[in-house]
Amino acid sequence: VDGLTLNATYPTINVYGVDFDTMMAKVQQDLSEIGVELELEPVEIAQWAELVESDGIPVTAVYFAPDHIDSSQYVQYFGLIEGSSWLGRSGVDPNSEEQQLFADALAASGEEKTDLYTQLGQAMIDDRIILPLVNPGLVLASASDVTGVRYSACCNLELGGLGIG
Repeated sequence: VDGLTLNATYPTINVYGVDFDTMMAKVQQDLSEIGVELELEPVEIAQWAELVESDGIPVTAVYFAPDHIDSSQYVQYFGLIEGSSWLGRSGVDPNSEEQQLFADALAASGEEKTDLYTQLGQAMIDDRIILPLVNPGLVLASASDVTGVRYSACCNLELGGLGIG
């Protein structure tokens, strides 16, 4: 990849303390170490939405926070499956393996479900379309009698799981 230059158009937003200008500068710095140059182009979110849904953008960023902690929403958004947001943006054909693994995972439970999502996650990694970034600076604090507080790399705090006692 030495000598590869890509446009990186992204929205100028700050979500839950994650400033996209700072984040993309770090991504640019990290990728330059392997010979990939990103030409950063920050735009307003409305312009970004128009661009990403039309001809696409070679490299971009989006903040993802699903409604619940099940892995299904991540796959439905980023997987190369029919109906996913990122399938249309990627410009590639659906991945039939991911489609089948997803259907099987939705029907499974327990260890089988965990195994299927692990396989599905690996298939998504192998697509080389998505580069997940996690905010390492997240701090959750609560009173000692609050139960159910847990960190999730992909989700907001699950309010339904909180309790007192």
